[in-house]
Amino acid sequence: MTRGSTPPRRRARCVAVVAVMAAAMLTAACGSTSASVSVLGSAGPTTTTTTAAPTTTTTAPTTTTAPTTTSTAAPTTTAAPPTVPASTTPPTPVERDQAIAKAAILKLEDFPTTWDAIAPGPSPSDDILLEPNLAACLGIGYAPLGSDAEERSELFFTTTGQSVSSSVGLVESGSKAQANIAVLSRPKFLSCARPYLATLLRGQSVPGVAGAKVGSITLAPYAIEAVGDAVKAFRLTVTLVLGSQQQLNVIYDMIAVTRGRAQITLTATRSVTPYPVRDEIRLLHLVVNRLPPDV
Repeated sequence: MTRGSTPPRRRARCVAVVAVMAAAMLTAACGSTSASVSVLGSAGPTTTTTTAAPTTTTTAPTTTTAPTTTSTAAPTTTAAPPTVPASTTPPTPVERDQAIAKAAILKLEDFPTTWDAIAPGPSPSDDILLEPNLAACLGIGYAPLGSDAEERSELFFTTTGQSVSSSVGLVESGSKAQANIAVLSRPKFLSCARPYLATLLRGQSVPGVAGAKVGSITLAPYAIEAVGDAVKAFRLTVTLVLGSQQQLNVIYDMIAVTRGRAQITLTATRSVTPYPVRDEIRLLHLVVNRLPPDV
């Protein structure tokens, strides 16, 4: 998609925040006037006077009245009725949340002019079947989020191998959002997420890189400054096997943020070295600051 155009609207089913982070790397927006005209004048009658003499008949000249005058009245103007707007149905809570999420996600204008954008790939929720297994490993009940109001941004990228994407979803309460992100701090999270990611990613081909396969993966948390109400950041390093002797590390930073009842994810990808954390912070603040105060 080119800069300045409107991204197509994509709507995804809600998934657990853990699974969103785990699969985010796979995505590597009358009135009317009437007038009446009346003719008020018409030709007057023609009058003939005849005078008779005793022996001589004399016909008096015909006398005609003054020239006929036709007058046209000024047009009568009927005031236009007020325009009555078409009946509209107030948006549902989910539709309102959808609009909020769409307004908050990252836009191409948030990046330098050297960046470009493409539509996001299939939603992780359409492809991932292992969420119940991940939830079972973590000792939590698997259930979709309480709202289906979720929007995913386009995938923003450069020709030098960097990419960024974001998503915003709204749940029914701030306490629900806090409970979801708290799962990422559980002691078992890393030990459960690592095999989950390995099953999800290992052996997959890499689009645009002929012959490349996903090899080893590592997952670890990293420090990031406070954003919103709560934030958790993880760094996924994937080793791409390009041949018998060639390997390339691709680094995916996956960040979850809550603000009120909004759940925000940001994924930043770069090869060899991580995407700059200061830029991640700047982008997260852009998203958070676009949310209404009452969310």
